Amino acid sequence: MKKIEFVPIDLNLLRIDTILGIDLYLKSSHEFILYRGRRIPFNDKVRRKLLAHGVKELYIGMDDSGKFN
Repeated sequence: MKKIEFVPIDLNLLRIDTILGIDLYLKSSHEFILYRGRRIPFNDKVRRKLLAHGVKELYIGMDDSGKFN
């Protein structure tokens, strides 16, 4: 089984009101948890809620980093 490597992405770099086409993960202790699937839109309400809870970045799989750029 291949181990997934993750790259941090600042919330301010994520496009609002669009389907990003990449899975977004939260880091919890030493594991990464799928937060938002690649087909679910990311919007400003979601970003504000994350920031209110002290989350400043989400993570994407290294394999998706080319799609993000």
